Amino acid sequence: MGTKDKRHKIHIDAVGQMMRIGVCLILLSLSSCFVGADAQTKDNPFVWPKVTHSETRPWTWWWWHGCDAEKESITTMLEQFHNIGLGGVNIVCVNDVVDSTKHNVDYLSKEYIDLMRFAISKARSMGMDADISPVGGWAFGGKFVPKERSCSVVEVHKIPFDAAFLTAGKNIFFGFPQSKSFNLENLQSVLVVSKDGSRRFLATDKVSPAGTLQWDFMKADEWDIFATCNVQGSSKVRAATPDWRGYVINHLNKKDVEFYFSAFDKAFAGIPRAELPRAYNNDSWEINLDWTKEFFDEFKKRRGYDLQMYMPEFIGFGSADTIRRVTCDYRETLSDLILDVFTPTFKHWAKSHDGKIIGEVQFEPANEIDVNSLYDIPQADMGGGLDWYFQNGDYVLDQLFMRAKVPAASAHILGKPFVSSETYTCMGNLGTPLNDVKMKTDVDFIAGINNTCYHGITYSPNNAHWPGWLFYAGTQLGPFNPQWRNMKQLSDYITRNQIFLQKGRSDNDVLFYFPMHDEWSIVTSPQGKKPGKVDMSNVRFASADMPTTHELWKMGIDFDFVTDNLLARYLTVKNGIFVSPANQYKAIVISNCNQMPISTLKRLISYAEQGGTIVMIGKLPESVPGLHDLSARQKQFDSLMHQVTGNRKILANGTAESRIGRGRFIMGDNAEQCCLTAGIQREKMMDRGLRYIRRSDNLSRIYFIVNLPDNKEGIDGWIPLSTKGKSAVIYDAMTGKIGKAAFSNNAEGSKVYLQLKPNQSCIVRVFDTNVNGSDWNYFQTTAAQPTTLKGNWNISFIAGGEGMPHPEKIDSLTSWTDWQTDQDEKLKGFSGTARYETTFDKPADANRFILDLGKVNCTATVFLNGEKLGELISQPMQLLLNQKLKEHGNKLTVEVSSSAINRTGDLQKRGVKWFYEIPGSYDIEFNIDAKTFVPQKSGLLGPVRLIPIKQISVKGH
Repeated sequence: MGTKDKRHKIHIDAVGQMMRIGVCLILLSLSSCFVGADAQTKDNPFVWPKVTHSETRPWTWWWWHGCDAEKESITTMLEQFHNIGLGGVNIVCVNDVVDSTKHNVDYLSKEYIDLMRFAISKARSMGMDADISPVGGWAFGGKFVPKERSCSVVEVHKIPFDAAFLTAGKNIFFGFPQSKSFNLENLQSVLVVSKDGSRRFLATDKVSPAGTLQWDFMKADEWDIFATCNVQGSSKVRAATPDWRGYVINHLNKKDVEFYFSAFDKAFAGIPRAELPRAYNNDSWEINLDWTKEFFDEFKKRRGYDLQMYMPEFIGFGSADTIRRVTCDYRETLSDLILDVFTPTFKHWAKSHDGKIIGEVQFEPANEIDVNSLYDIPQADMGGGLDWYFQNGDYVLDQLFMRAKVPAASAHILGKPFVSSETYTCMGNLGTPLNDVKMKTDVDFIAGINNTCYHGITYSPNNAHWPGWLFYAGTQLGPFNPQWRNMKQLSDYITRNQIFLQKGRSDNDVLFYFPMHDEWSIVTSPQGKKPGKVDMSNVRFASADMPTTHELWKMGIDFDFVTDNLLARYLTVKNGIFVSPANQYKAIVISNCNQMPISTLKRLISYAEQGGTIVMIGKLPESVPGLHDLSARQKQFDSLMHQVTGNRKILANGTAESRIGRGRFIMGDNAEQCCLTAGIQREKMMDRGLRYIRRSDNLSRIYFIVNLPDNKEGIDGWIPLSTKGKSAVIYDAMTGKIGKAAFSNNAEGSKVYLQLKPNQSCIVRVFDTNVNGSDWNYFQTTAAQPTTLKGNWNISFIAGGEGMPHPEKIDSLTSWTDWQTDQDEKLKGFSGTARYETTFDKPADANRFILDLGKVNCTATVFLNGEKLGELISQPMQLLLNQKLKEHGNKLTVEVSSSAINRTGDLQKRGVKWFYEIPGSYDIEFNIDAKTFVPQKSGLLGPVRLIPIKQISVKGH
């Protein structure tokens, strides 16, 4: 049992003798109080909290090609999902497959609704749940959406007004370019502008039905015409089911959105709530939408002036400052419509069916942070290869990593319990190892995701040939994949971590003000680049990629993004702390923000007067955004900024401080010095190659900590924490082990003793009280040298493709694709599971050992003398043997599962059709060049070693 409540002395000699091998937490977390993740206890920190809702477990995208499914196969797959520990499914109907046995089902037909109801009811009967994406494909729309209700883009043409336009009398022919989109039907506005821009006349009402402009000004060479068109039908449903191909709805018009969802109201009529989805998922945006027929009216109402009069600036002609301001106003109006029209209408509709909404708002033309605040479950789109997130030994702090912090921000501020993620999208082909998947999961956790959703698994009928139906954008984690044998280990790892990542509240240090108006003011079509037509394709919205955010995160100061809207609606100051509905923050940080609304600047000053601290790093705000009433607003802004800077004083560390009321503004160029002045402590573990995210509950502060995969020295020592406390407990989500940590708390701060090899993680909870329980087991290597297991290995192939390889005997561990045998070609094309067996005697120089399997492609299940020791899905491939070894004749069994890629490559080489073609599809993930394909290394590659260790005592004080 653990020691009683007393102060301990550090055993300096024992600690000093430890070899810095970073002994595996996952493999050596050796508390005697291991309890499964579903064990029940209310307050006992030495037992895993009970899983009480399906969201704690990972979910998966579940693609139904062409809406087709049948109940027996639905049941089979849901049972498979349940067995590997999934919490639920997001049913997404997508494009068709070529399969003669496939049954044609129309989206929202009675047959589809019956299948949907069956799947939802069956999932709930197993303790899971189910969502749907309310569209046959993605991007809301479909076959029944008429063009007049479809989404649209704006086209603005600059037409020189020259002598060629003159006709008899004073009639000037309005010559439309030869374009289906630019025509009289789409015409919204005609502006006539003098060459110097000083004289402007709206002439829309002077265009006749015949296309002539009735205008009596002469001297044609002094004028240009700017014609604005609303071009509808700009997008169609992506990856649509065969019956659902059609226009995307106009998201910016409430009646159009309501019209779209009325089709679901009709289809859902009379269905009990128990058979309707938990939530409705707004999947990938991927829409060409930047305008609506009411846009000019909405703009004038919201921005205070008529955009029609500024169409030259809108497409990049005129004063650079005016162009930026008009661009900003346009984008803010577009954002307002997403916030005020589409999202609330979607949410109201879902609520009418007692459902939630899940939002994947990446690339929506809006302030994504604000839009996420309206969703019940904000969701990040975290797709792409592992190298998109991990380079040069560390996480890549660009849009991809920071993007997850966008949906996480509103959840943390407002107290939404779940931040979901479409994760592993297009991460790799059929050769992706679970090691990479685990690494990517850790990236998500660190960024703020706590409700993982695999992307994903395709519905496939029971009678489909291997590998069944596939969808191009997934990482293909389905039951056909040999690694499926160890998928529960991945799910359990995620579940155990998410138990704590969903507990309590986020514990980030500061709020980082997102300079949205600066982003909106970035001009993407400068004058002269695209004369005659506006190009909105590169409109830049919330990129979340700013140098100071990288700097803060790397120094160990974590943050939540905050916006003008969130500040206005949810933030107050109490006792010098910024308080939101669910959280508390030490300061608001603003960095190199140029434009700031007057209302926000007033609010910041008021916060300071009430005792709050505002940190301004780098360049101070200089201007108001937008064009309307600019001179008067700028004058007011300058006066307010003078309040901020007028009495500032330079401090010893080079920062400046301006006292206002009970609070202050801190200003400077050095982010670390500014934060230090503000009293914000950084997490110094970042300097050691550790990455973390922190939460707190009513008992503790909770750290999820990952050691970087390329941290070659590993971690074996005292790790500083910014948290004060009296004790700490370590939780190993990979093995389920729990133990009381060696913990030190003195005037310099808290420290916890951690042993983490590269790519390992743990949860650390720091308690204000001295909790009692079994100590965490720490180990160090002994002076004895590791023993490499040599001799024969007997291999039998126990699962995988047709024509299983016959047993083999080898005397050295290499990839089975490299063995020179009478079945070498069969082995090169084999994807499946092989059982490796050998016997060995216990080395004489130690009693405890780590079993190190070395390199494994891809996953392993390990048995010793017939007893299962554990499952390994990621590096390091190590397990503790403890005191289980016999003196002689120990039998080691390792069942290794490969990826699915070699079998697919072999089928491709032999010209065998192995996947169900998706007509006109995105089959990029399935294109394997038979001529250049090289089989992926597979099996137990070793070397397999026994590393002698001994348990040590590490005491805190």
